[in-house]
Amino acid sequence: TRRSTEVSRSYTEGIVLGPTTQPPVELRETSVDLRVKHAVCNGKVLTSYRNAYLSQDGTYPRQPSQAKVSKYMRKEYLLTPGPTFIPERIFAAMARSSMHHRTPEFEREFGEALNGIKWLTGSTETPILLASSGTGAMEAALLNALAAGDKVIVLNAGAFGERWVRIAERLELEVVQLKAEAGESVSLPVIEATLRRHPDAKAFCIQYAETSTTVLHPVPKIARLVHSELPHCLYIVDAISALATLEIDVQKTDIDILVGGSQKGLMLPPGLALLVLSSAAWRQVELQKRRSFYFDLIAERDAHRKNTSAWTPALNLILGLNEALRMLKEEGLANVYARHSALSLETRKSLRAMNFTLLAESYPAPGVTGAFPPSGIDAEKLRKLLLADHGVRIAGGQAGLSGKIIRIGHMGYVHLEGLLSALGAVETVLQKMTTPGTC
Repeated sequence: TRRSTEVSRSYTEGIVLGPTTQPPVELRETSVDLRVKHAVCNGKVLTSYRNAYLSQDGTYPRQPSQAKVSKYMRKEYLLTPGPTFIPERIFAAMARSSMHHRTPEFEREFGEALNGIKWLTGSTETPILLASSGTGAMEAALLNALAAGDKVIVLNAGAFGERWVRIAERLELEVVQLKAEAGESVSLPVIEATLRRHPDAKAFCIQYAETSTTVLHPVPKIARLVHSELPHCLYIVDAISALATLEIDVQKTDIDILVGGSQKGLMLPPGLALLVLSSAAWRQVELQKRRSFYFDLIAERDAHRKNTSAWTPALNLILGLNEALRMLKEEGLANVYARHSALSLETRKSLRAMNFTLLAESYPAPGVTGAFPPSGIDAEKLRKLLLADHGVRIAGGQAGLSGKIIRIGHMGYVHLEGLLSALGAVETVLQKMTTPGTC
């Protein structure tokens, strides 16, 4: 044993623990084998700066009323599946407020952003940047590529699959739904049978990663099936929660329209959306009546080819996007994807060890993990205690899963050490919730 003079840092938040002048503590691995050392006193794991304060007699834990942390000094681990943590480099890039959007200076920045999206997605076509949320890009995709009365097939595996349905219905499209159970995808034979029953379908809409159920759909396999059965059918993929967490090459995967958003793997605030269209998708767009003023993709494409936008762009977000793309290039995309895969694996292993039941056991997304708490543990109470006691903010369930699951985001600017600190805090909260008289 020795005094707790260790310094523990979080890559994502820069939180520093210690040194302290408290009684000696023993250092050991936690019971869930998180690979990081946590200070332990009287058999209890000390994983947060608040719980690192011991009572005068060395007992654990010291109550919050005895060891309060000022809210002004407190830092928060943001581990939600969007918005995600924003690095200081990106904040600094976005702080350049003196630039006007109709200047050669910004045209250079805009062109750099467009080339960066091509690099990230494997596209040779001009990508589109919109000042909107990702939902705006989803609507723009259907609004520009289809006409009222056209038939679309939607793989609906959660809240965002349902969003495809609601947008399509609002645009007076005929919707055929392929529904999946929570945490599951739809089998390829079922998709194949549906495609054969609806040879007049003009588009097939899917999420790459369904954030609400933390499912990763087999998008490349489904793409081959769609284009084999219905060569004329546009394959439209919402990759808002997948972009920059796994390899996406729109040409190799044969994606006709890819939708992305800023506030997840790209490490930016919300408000910037992107679309990448194939040449076949652009031909289809050109055949349609232009039904939107703001979301007119032809107008945007014509402007983008001149390194500008049809309407006022999200200027500072685009400056931040360029910095985010530089960070991805510095790390190397292979390393970015390997890091996300490792974060997903460690999260699933740790939650299993704490007796959580994973939601997407067969199809786990690389950027977010969902799980049902152990029997007798209230998911919402766990989340509230995690935030109140440790400053760790995670997400709950949506729609039918509201109050039933937790979702831990590990996309974007997240490193293994920071994630493991948060998982250690989850273990501490579970101990508190199952220890009589502590909650």
